[in-house]
Amino acid sequence: MLPDKDRGRFPRYEEWLHQRDHGLAQGWRHRERRPPGIEGPTFVRPAPQDIRAFAPVVEGWHVHYRRLGERGSPAFTDRGQEIDIYDSNRRESVLAALQLSAQKWGTFTIRGNERFRSMCVELAAEHGFKIANPELQQAIAAERERIRSPRRERPTGLERRAAEILATRTPADVYRRHLADVTRERPGQPIAPSRVDLEIAVRMRLAGHRRGEIERAIKDAVPAGRRGETRDWDAYAKRTVAVAFGIPGDRLSEHLRRQHDRFRQLQERHREESERLPPGGPFSRFEPGR
Repeated sequence: MLPDKDRGRFPRYEEWLHQRDHGLAQGWRHRERRPPGIEGPTFVRPAPQDIRAFAPVVEGWHVHYRRLGERGSPAFTDRGQEIDIYDSNRRESVLAALQLSAQKWGTFTIRGNERFRSMCVELAAEHGFKIANPELQQAIAAERERIRSPRRERPTGLERRAAEILATRTPADVYRRHLADVTRERPGQPIAPSRVDLEIAVRMRLAGHRRGEIERAIKDAVPAGRRGETRDWDAYAKRTVAVAFGIPGDRLSEHLRRQHDRFRQLQERHREESERLPPGGPFSRFEPGR
């Protein structure tokens, strides 16, 4: 039998983890200073998900999500029963992590500092996320009540007229009218269909449509024009509307706001304009999109 000094050094736990999974070793190393995150009730094996503006990268048993066009550390990482959020100061990253958590578990708990928890309360109230933390329920309820009872200026005659007309037209009809307008504005330009859907969602938001109306518009109108795609249109509509009412939608709305009055007038027309869409459907000249 070899003496102890000839048997080799027994590896430290972190070294043993590293031999099997780099992510587990990293998690163990930083266990005392973990970032804010989300915890689910069960382990759900990480798998790449289609989250707008974020690209999944599989590493071992984990899936990292990075913002499109950015390098370096991931915005957040799916570890199975937990999601660590490294980019916790950016609202868009936290929103995407919450969306992933809702897909995985439905109901979940959050951990983090006061700023992170406050941001999650706002997002839960705005998007309907089910956060289970008992200490946050009163804050979420109060934020939802604040959103339901905003202070509004007295509507103008044009706004009242638009509301009357929109009440007799389906959301899908409004979506198709905006789609025809976008098509006319950009003849021959390759645009991803998902980008078009986002712009139309923001247009409808500016015109005063509620989130549920825009979701119905996308679910009812989009699949008919893109029969070659197989996807969960209900989930797609929810993601698109979430982005339209999030930070990317805020930025796009600022760009489109100067056309606000034109969008309302567009929806007031009783008949479709005589200009026809291109053969093969409105997306026949658009590049494929996610």
